[in-house]
Amino acid sequence: MDKRIKRKIAPHNKLSTEEEREILQIVNEPQYADATPAKIVPMLADRGTYVASESKMYRLLRRENQLKHRSAASPRAVERPKPVVATQPNQVFSWDITYLMSSIKGKYFYLYLFMDIYS
Repeated sequence: MDKRIKRKIAPHNKLSTEEEREILQIVNEPQYADATPAKIVPMLADRGTYVASESKMYRLLRRENQLKHRSAASPRAVERPKPVVATQPNQVFSWDITYLMSSIKGKYFYLYLFMDIYS
């Protein structure tokens, strides 16, 4: 067979457009609107309903751009912490605890360090 020729045969278990619309309709119902497919599939299974696999729901939601943030609340905003600046001594301190090995196996020394960040 020539490598340049590829057959485009649809799999026998491919969902039709009506089935995909039904899945999207179910997934966008109010009780499932803020849930991921990982939660939706077991919830439907508890009702005795199976419409598609979890991976198929993920692929379908990704294709329809509905996978980003599904809850009604806005996504969590991540803000960087504000930098701390010391303009004179004794304003801001930093600390660290370091474990130092000793000559005895299983015994450690603890170095507690408090440092003025101005210096």
